[in-house]
Amino acid sequence: MEKIGEIIKIGRVRKGLSQEELGKKLGISKNSISAWETGAKSPSCPMLFKVADILDLVPDLFPGYIKEEDAFFKIHARLNQVEKKLGITFSEE
Repeated sequence: MEKIGEIIKIGRVRKGLSQEELGKKLGISKNSISAWETGAKSPSCPMLFKVADILDLVPDLFPGYIKEEDAFFKIHARLNQVEKKLGITFSEE
């Protein structure tokens, strides 16, 4: 099983993004991205879903990382993936 940081780095490189570019998309510093990729720190669950969305990664690549109480974020990430694929936006009403 690959570590979270390795998966993030592979996804980032595959998308042709620098650490700085990914950080800007997430609203964080490139130092945070570097810390994740080296394993010094781990992203929060909500941030992990943002990363997965930007890098077109399936959240299921991170088994054991997502706790049951984070189920909302998993559902939200899936909806974002569907929206992206279909080019639609679900209403929050």
